[in-house]
Amino acid sequence: MYAIEFEADIENNLLRIPENYKNLNKVHARVIILTQEPQYPTTTFNPRAFFGIGKQSKQVCDAYLANVRDGWN
Repeated sequence: MYAIEFEADIENNLLRIPENYKNLNKVHARVIILTQEPQYPTTTFNPRAFFGIGKQSKQVCDAYLANVRDGWN
């Protein structure tokens, strides 16, 4: 296995491989896509659902998230 790297635009869920890699016709490849723009989920984070609705109170979830958020700064 060897690695190649190039930049390309994805349009309509298609990625065009540059001409200088035309020898990659009919090969199996592992693809890793790194984007500059973060792709956030369309839903908001619900800590009660994440931690289990019946397992933790909202206050416990909020305290945990506040503690973690403080560690990011």
